[in-house]
Amino acid sequence: MDFGVGGFDSFAACVDDGVVISGGGNIEGSGTQGRMRSTYRAVEGGFSEWRTSLVNLSGAAKDMSFFAICKESGMNGLKYVTAKRSLEPDQRRSVKAKCPDGYRVVGGGIFLPDPVVSATAPYDGRDNDSKPDDGWKATAVNNQAIERKLKAQAVCRKAGTWKLAYKSTGVGAAGGTTASAGVLCTEGTVVGGGALIKGPKDEVRLQESYPADTGGADTPDGWSAGLTNLGADQASGAVHAICKL
Repeated sequence: MDFGVGGFDSFAACVDDGVVISGGGNIEGSGTQGRMRSTYRAVEGGFSEWRTSLVNLSGAAKDMSFFAICKESGMNGLKYVTAKRSLEPDQRRSVKAKCPDGYRVVGGGIFLPDPVVSATAPYDGRDNDSKPDDGWKATAVNNQAIERKLKAQAVCRKAGTWKLAYKSTGVGAAGGTTASAGVLCTEGTVVGGGALIKGPKDEVRLQESYPADTGGADTPDGWSAGLTNLGADQASGAVHAICKL
């Protein structure tokens, strides 16, 4: 659907007894023409939904799409964890929502009123493996004139109930460009994903992050993201996909 100039907050909802485990949004054009704000789980009017806010910074209408990935059999085996911290105006910080012992992260999100987002992605904690399966990390700049709370959400699944693969790809973004990249689940389907970009807080941000259907079967099989570098130097980042085999 086409949206004019400004920020738009929309959602995709689960039906029947479905519960949301991840989601996101994408916006037409380059990262100088649009950016992503919050993307997170919500429950409204009895519906489990994934809300995403996108901003059209250009003078023309832009196509925007909003996504949710739903687990059909309700809350069984899931836990939702939220962590938060305060941000002063123009401050950038990170917060991590850790899954409980015996659980693995399958999705996650970020919430802050009008954030400039540089990370919403799974992370690897201090355990004995190198998989980013321990929780969810959110990093953003507070773009408002008052103190706000940055929230990270982790959607966690009981370990051993799903066979999961955590896949990622490194991404480089030259100065003044948006790097679009994706990670494919070569087996199974994607259940969650995210992205991050590193650099000075006034120079890097996420344009979009969303589940992608590359096979044309109306079933998401990967994760895509746009990483924007407004600075002059090269910036690095990553895109993550969480695959259910």
